[in-house]
Amino acid sequence: MNTKIWLCCLLVAAPLSVSAVANPVDNYATGALSAARYDVAIVRLEAVVAEDRSDPSALLNLALAYAHVGRNSESRALYARVLRHDDAVLDTVAGEPVFAHRVARAGLSRPLALTAR
Repeated sequence: MNTKIWLCCLLVAAPLSVSAVANPVDNYATGALSAARYDVAIVRLEAVVAEDRSDPSALLNLALAYAHVGRNSESRALYARVLRHDDAVLDTVAGEPVFAHRVARAGLSRPLALTAR
């Protein structure tokens, strides 16, 4: 699968909620991830996860950023953490709803060779 398409499919903007829509701040580093600025995304997302260790959007985006910089074991641990929590419906950057567990399972099923750059 094309990396750009994969990235678009996995970028998770925010859980579907009024507060997420009302808050224009890019808490989930979607801009940095889309621009392949993984170092910037990691710093932002680690701060979000430090505040809320079970935020599925932050966990999934951080897992994606880690995968892109070759931090595969940390990436996989975050995908596994998402699966330990209740499933949630999230909104992708394309505006399509997706289940957090489905994204996490997809992340775990990717061959490690595809995640390293």
